[in-house]
Amino acid sequence: MKSIAQWSLRSRLLAAFFGVLIPYLALTGVGVVDFWALWQNVESVRDEAVVEIEGTADLQLTVTQLVLPANHYLITGDPREREEFDWRLARVKQIIASAASAFHDPEKRRLLEIVKGQVVQIEGLSRQLLALSDPRTKPAVLAEVTAMVQLADDTVEVLERIHAIAHRQIEEDSERASSTIRGLAVASLLALILSTAGAAGLTLFFSAWLSRPLQALAQASRRIADEGDLSQRVEVHTGGEVGGATQAFNQMAERLETSAREKARLYKEAEKERQRLSMLNDIIAATSSTLALGKVMDVFLDKVDALLPYSVATIRLLNRETGKLEPMASRKMDEAEWKLYLDKTGGGLSQIVLEKKTVLVITNATKDPRMREPEFFRKLGLTSYIGLPFLVKGEALGVLAFCTTEEHEFADEEVNFLETLAGQAALAIHNSRLYEQTKKQAAELEKARELEADFTAMIAHDLRSPLTNVIGIAEMMKDGLFGLVNEDQKKWLGKLGVGARNLVNLVSDFLDLSKLEAGHIELTKENVDLKELIESNLESYQLLGRDKKITFRSSIDPDLPTVDADPRRLDQVLSNLLSNAVKFTPEGRQIEVGARAEDSQSVNFWVRDTGVGIPKEEIGSLFEKYKQASNTGKGSHNGTGLGLVICKMIVETHGGRIWIDSEEEKGTTVFVSLPVLPSP
Repeated sequence: MKSIAQWSLRSRLLAAFFGVLIPYLALTGVGVVDFWALWQNVESVRDEAVVEIEGTADLQLTVTQLVLPANHYLITGDPREREEFDWRLARVKQIIASAASAFHDPEKRRLLEIVKGQVVQIEGLSRQLLALSDPRTKPAVLAEVTAMVQLADDTVEVLERIHAIAHRQIEEDSERASSTIRGLAVASLLALILSTAGAAGLTLFFSAWLSRPLQALAQASRRIADEGDLSQRVEVHTGGEVGGATQAFNQMAERLETSAREKARLYKEAEKERQRLSMLNDIIAATSSTLALGKVMDVFLDKVDALLPYSVATIRLLNRETGKLEPMASRKMDEAEWKLYLDKTGGGLSQIVLEKKTVLVITNATKDPRMREPEFFRKLGLTSYIGLPFLVKGEALGVLAFCTTEEHEFADEEVNFLETLAGQAALAIHNSRLYEQTKKQAAELEKARELEADFTAMIAHDLRSPLTNVIGIAEMMKDGLFGLVNEDQKKWLGKLGVGARNLVNLVSDFLDLSKLEAGHIELTKENVDLKELIESNLESYQLLGRDKKITFRSSIDPDLPTVDADPRRLDQVLSNLLSNAVKFTPEGRQIEVGARAEDSQSVNFWVRDTGVGIPKEEIGSLFEKYKQASNTGKGSHNGTGLGLVICKMIVETHGGRIWIDSEEEKGTTVFVSLPVLPSP
């Protein structure tokens, strides 16, 4: 019985041992399975996050660089920037396509669609700017450049949101891993209570061995996500999957840190480029605000002095008459002392820039043999020098120079920017000179017109006086005041009088035209009853039309409003139109004169004949001097071609307009529209 009891005790001990060991092994096995599943999930999420983060960082870099070709094209005008833009755009689209296949999160996909739309807008603005034939002569591009840069910044912000989502997912999965590990620790603790001291110690050892590196990973991930500290690294104390995960995390953090540094560098370059473009646009806007040459140079130097870190700035322009460079403006320098120095030396450095039409850069001008008076630079404490020619269509207009008090190495991009600046200033100076030349020519032209008007008035006066005498003498002879004349003589005296009157009318037309062209005509405006004016002219021309058996028809609105006009000049217009209508209307036909209010602001009147009409292609030229319709030979009279020109000038001086509607063999209608006198 004792052996049986002993066996039964051993059995019970073994049963108790296995009763403790089996749950321990079961819990440990479950923990291992859960840990393996968790590790596979962490590994998968980590790999996916690394791909997404790297793709996002790469896309941020390429989008930031996408706006550079258009900016460079606006500065340099180099057409190769279009090929550079196409290459960068293709790269952006390739990365977006790769990201679209890699992103599974709906929020990331939504943000990626926003990025696609913004890239399309950037492409549109860039292609619009790259399509400009000569960007440096079109300064009004600030709105497009600012919008393009803003779109790039917005795109980078969206990509940073995608970046943040990826980091947050890493943090969440790491937190889940830590939570599961803590659960495993609790399970191990329960197993420890049920197991022997050795099993409990082993469980605690493995639990600590497994959880410590994962907690370190979670803590490092949290600092990257929350604080943006990409310098985080986790020490590797073990091999296997945990050690591999730790190494992979360190590699991922290192790549993110490298990408962030590169992104910061590119952003800094893009920001610097944007600031230069903004500065250039500010200077263009400032110099475009005036056309006075002195004001242009002052505004230009004020802007340059405020925006660029140079000690001294000067402008010298070439005098085309003397062929010498003349000092025009300077900043941070005594102009009297500067001009005295130029009188002594002739400004050797600027003369070299002007003659060679190229940029001259000298790091230390006090030691350069081309410097004729280095003591001048030493006295002012100046060291480095850069001179840039003002070039317009290959012609040098002058020189823009900058000096610094310390030795300054002018980088290539800095020199390119200053060349662009000088090019824009050259355009402003060129436009100012053209403006001054135009003003001078306009004054000379105005003086010539005044002389022409005075000469025409003198000739008209000298011609009208004798012609009036001829008309008077012919009438007296015709009336027999100088003796009896026969019918044949009366006929020729009548023709003489008609010819003299036509010549007087021609001289009067020339005089009126000269006054109108010179702007010497003065209008004496008053309230004019247009209906009364039309009826008065109809009475006069009905007598003239009686010989040709022409009937006159009136179509006047009884409620016709008054117009604010010069009645004498308006009568001149109406008389001229009726005279033409009578002249070109065959015998036995009709002439219509009408008027009506078109709206509350204008009133129209017209003269419509039933004569030979005017070819459609010739209507537009009838308001030019000495122009007549080609078919006027079909009528009985030819005019001077000045009547309609005078009518047009008078009507337009009143703020109205005149036009013609005509059809051959059916007649012509001349319309006049005048503004209505405002209601009190």
